[in-house]
Amino acid sequence: MAKSGYVVQMDKCTLPVTPSKIQIKINNGNETVTLINEGEINILKMEKLTDIEFECSLPQVKRHYAFYPSGFQLAQYYLDYFEALKKSMKPFQFIVSRKLPNGTALTGVNMKVSLEAYTITEDAKDGFDMEVSIKLKQWRDYGTKTELINLEELTAASVPNREENNSPAPAEVKSYTVVAGDCLWTIAKQFYGNGAYYSAIYDANRDIIGGNPNLIIPGQVLAIPAVDADYKSTYVPTVTATEKPTATSGGTHISIAGHIHGGGGRSFGMVSKLVLPLPIQPPKKETDNKKVTYDYSRHNGGGSHRSSSGRSHGGGGRVF
Repeated sequence: MAKSGYVVQMDKCTLPVTPSKIQIKINNGNETVTLINEGEINILKMEKLTDIEFECSLPQVKRHYAFYPSGFQLAQYYLDYFEALKKSMKPFQFIVSRKLPNGTALTGVNMKVSLEAYTITEDAKDGFDMEVSIKLKQWRDYGTKTELINLEELTAASVPNREENNSPAPAEVKSYTVVAGDCLWTIAKQFYGNGAYYSAIYDANRDIIGGNPNLIIPGQVLAIPAVDADYKSTYVPTVTATEKPTATSGGTHISIAGHIHGGGGRSFGMVSKLVLPLPIQPPKKETDNKKVTYDYSRHNGGGSHRSSSGRSHGGGGRVF
């Protein structure tokens, strides 16, 4: 033990002369900020690393007050040791042992540190001896946690299985070119098996047909969208008959398809109730490349009626 009762070690090197003063600065990570119109506040954070600073003397000759546990060493021996600690880029133990003359141990220091810097000072008043200022910083062990991840299991767990019927292929959109005598009702009947679904065709072709679903022109190409079960359940017409349809002749009637027929032909009589999504009118027809819109009015069987073009037709004739 040194004569002063203090022993300072840097790794395995014991300093020959105990520093007269050791400064240990215990830092904290608190932060002071200024709030608008509220003044300063202190934000408490985790502690920072501890700084240690001291000066030691390295005699060039053997001094009676120096401590040499392994025999006398010149100052260059210690300077080489300090340089090796710096270049090793590894932490080491800094130990300060304190004891009273009677051998009672006092509070000491045992900390893992790194050598941050050291300064060598030669002063004529010290003769051949050297003074070295040393700065140490506390070291905390850290590491990166490594885990093995099975990518196949991770992918299988993150992507749920999907049933095939959850992702049906998109329905194909068909097209149809309008010809003379067509109406949306008959086109819907052709593609869907039910003319009541005509509004699906109209909704898909509003930019082509315009505001009146009854006015379609031969040569127009219409998109025929697919209709799902929800659409069908919404637009299926409800037909309730309280009387059986009977064959009549000579009377005027309206068929379920929405056409008006004159007497003289075989047809079915009126049903008592017909619920449709929109009133359906027969299609327009072209005569000599002229558009003709029909305005049907009720008429008695065998009688006559007048179309919008001003012509009179007999009850048994067909309206063109």
